[in-house]
Amino acid sequence: MRLRTKLILILPTIVIAASLISSALMYLFASNELEWRAKRRLMGTAVLVAESIQLRFDTELRKFEYWAAMPLVVNTARNYKNTRLLSEFDDYFSAVVAREPYSSIYLIHKSGECVASDNPIRVYQPYCTNVVSQRPSAKAGFAGIANIGHTLMGVADDRPLVPITAPIRHQGEVLGILRAGVDMGRLSEEVLKLHTLAPKEKIYFFDSSLPAVPPEGLKLQAPTHWEQYSPPPSELQASFGKRDGSIFHYRDSKGDHLAALAQLRAPQWTMLVSQPMAEILAPVRLLEEITLVVVAVTIALLIALISMLTAPVVKRIESCREFSEDICQGRLEERLILDSHDEVGDLAHDLNQMAARLQENYRALEEAERKYRGIFENSVEGIFQTNSHGVILAANPRLAELLGVPSAEELVGESAVDFYADLILRERLLERLRLEGEVGGFDCEIIRKDGVRLQSVLHARAELDAQGAIKLIHGSLEDVTELREAEEKAERARETENLLLRTKLEMLRYQVNPHFLYNALNSLQEIIMTAPEDGVDMTRAMAGFYQACLARRSELLSTVSAEFDRIEKYLRVQKIRFEDQLETSLQMDTEAREVRIPVFIGQPVVENAINYGRRSGARPLKIRISANIVNGKCLFTVANSGIWFEPGQSGGHQTGTQLGLEYVQRCLAHHYGSKGSLEIKKEDGWVIAQIVFPAREEFRDE
Repeated sequence: MRLRTKLILILPTIVIAASLISSALMYLFASNELEWRAKRRLMGTAVLVAESIQLRFDTELRKFEYWAAMPLVVNTARNYKNTRLLSEFDDYFSAVVAREPYSSIYLIHKSGECVASDNPIRVYQPYCTNVVSQRPSAKAGFAGIANIGHTLMGVADDRPLVPITAPIRHQGEVLGILRAGVDMGRLSEEVLKLHTLAPKEKIYFFDSSLPAVPPEGLKLQAPTHWEQYSPPPSELQASFGKRDGSIFHYRDSKGDHLAALAQLRAPQWTMLVSQPMAEILAPVRLLEEITLVVVAVTIALLIALISMLTAPVVKRIESCREFSEDICQGRLEERLILDSHDEVGDLAHDLNQMAARLQENYRALEEAERKYRGIFENSVEGIFQTNSHGVILAANPRLAELLGVPSAEELVGESAVDFYADLILRERLLERLRLEGEVGGFDCEIIRKDGVRLQSVLHARAELDAQGAIKLIHGSLEDVTELREAEEKAERARETENLLLRTKLEMLRYQVNPHFLYNALNSLQEIIMTAPEDGVDMTRAMAGFYQACLARRSELLSTVSAEFDRIEKYLRVQKIRFEDQLETSLQMDTEAREVRIPVFIGQPVVENAINYGRRSGARPLKIRISANIVNGKCLFTVANSGIWFEPGQSGGHQTGTQLGLEYVQRCLAHHYGSKGSLEIKKEDGWVIAQIVFPAREEFRDE
């Protein structure tokens, strides 16, 4: 779709939409305002008419109460056989009926008979006795209550009448009632003629006591002008029953109507004032016609203006489009020349810049392609691309060299599966690629075309399809045969070095143990000569200690609990030697029991504590041994009472001390490096030797 066509379609559409929206808003505002005013007017009319009629009925009721108290009426009720009184009653109320809106005025005796009336025909009529005197309004009058009854239809002329009843009293006794029917025709003419209605505005009175449909054979007359009476429209009556408030809408065959109501106290009438909505909203109908004319004229002007303004713009845009097609075809040498400084001119300038940059990028791309092609061709690693079945799709010369193929071109189309020494490794590689997408440092053995085996490291990345299956594999292959051989040589050298160090430690350990054996045998000789039974115990204790030592003579590592067990056996031998001169205590945390430590690492420290603690002269010698876990470190502590002798001060056993401490320090350095230490300190008459090492540690060599 052309730009001009779009503008012709879009702009008039916007104008039409804006006009319709503004007109709709104005229509809503104006119609709401007119309806609000109509509601106020109709409600005012309904209230005014209702109040006027109510005031008139209240006045008529007071008149009847006044007449019922007149001596003429009271005497007539007392002596209704007196012809003079009856004649005066007839004359007086005939004059009243002539000037007031009453159909007839009559006196009903408490017996129910009509005994006096302005119309002699009514006197002693059975209808009065059987019907009129039985009505609720008549009964209320006999009960002494003046009232206005429900609307009735006149028997003689079928016109609506409203009965008014007043009790006739004498000395507190109700003798009868004075009753009349207010002729609604005459009353309406007197009341309604004072009100001016708008065109097509109508007033209805609604009384639930009246039939909605006239009884069969009965022609009802209208309240005014003696026209035939018709009830309010059925649609109005239906809406009246469903209304919510004093103002409501109803619809009939002529359209929507607005109605307002006001109610009387007595009679229980509802005054309805109605007016068609079409008449209420007539002033805003003209707005619709004006809007249509304005919209039509505006659209015509817009189409003409758009055609005039877009012609040169469309021409320049067409030039830009043709130039962009040249760019798409790769013709980047040409440039667009437009003598305009508007947005189209800016677009032309940007297109020229884009063409220039594309030229530069194209040259840079060619250079980058040459550069990366060189990297691909001259890489020290074999680079490849295969499909999911292992068919080689692309390869560089280095890969062909590694696989023993004359050229990369000859390698394309070969199956990479044929070069695996173990096909299980390829299946593992594919499985990892499916799960991880990329695999690095994958060790595998390949077989060249000439049968030579190479140790290699594979790096691969999988390209997956929409279903998650492998589509392509990109990767590189590195020959690590020489590196693996060098690593094996270094590993053998480390093993040789560890074996040598292990041998040295064992030799050092076996140098430490003979000192204890020599001293123990000397003590055993003395004990056997003085106390043979103690000699037997000491022999058994020594046998248990050396049995524990020989059981692990080839091991370099033990546990804290095993070390405590050997030390306890050692201390049992020493307790037999020194009896009460030696007091020992051992304490070990539960967490420290299975901590791994170098074997016999605590033995030299305990032996030194006994030997040099006894030389300090303190008796008895106290030895405290503990193993605790603190902040991830194991603290193996040996404390003895007495003082510390520096090397050279204690005399003959300096060599044993140096050998024991050297064994401990070498074990710590070998197994823990800088994380293990031996600390000796003096504190409050105690010499404390503490071995510190990690509680959870991967040993440097086991």
